[in-house]
Amino acid sequence: MSIILNDFVIKVGSSITKSIHHNPKSPTDYLKNRNSELIVLSTVTDVEVNEIILNLDSSKCIGSNITPVKLLKILGPKMSHPLASMINQSFTISIIPFTLKMANVVSIFKKGYPEIPSIYRPVYRPLSNI
Repeated sequence: MSIILNDFVIKVGSSITKSIHHNPKSPTDYLKNRNSELIVLSTVTDVEVNEIILNLDSSKCIGSNITPVKLLKILGPKMSHPLASMINQSFTISIIPFTLKMANVVSIFKKGYPEIPSIYRPVYRPLSNI
């Protein structure tokens, strides 16, 4: 069953792409009343990062390395400064680390016959919550 479901997920993107009609318009043609103002992000503080860590759900794991939230909460005060520095640097240079762009896609069975891949609902779960 897992091979059938995997084959379906792999092929669904190309089949959807084939059904999309080509539009000669540029995406910028749809931008009306463009906002010329810049978006400014304020710097993140150690206190804010530590507060976010303390508010994480301890019953879940985060990150691609499966670091337990309980451990993050213990290390939070020590980690908050380096994390805040990395976040601020990421904003400054406009580069988001690759690992923050990754997600697990889990297929959830809805109802009907489990042998039919199209009845599964994809659920996207980020690999990192920080």
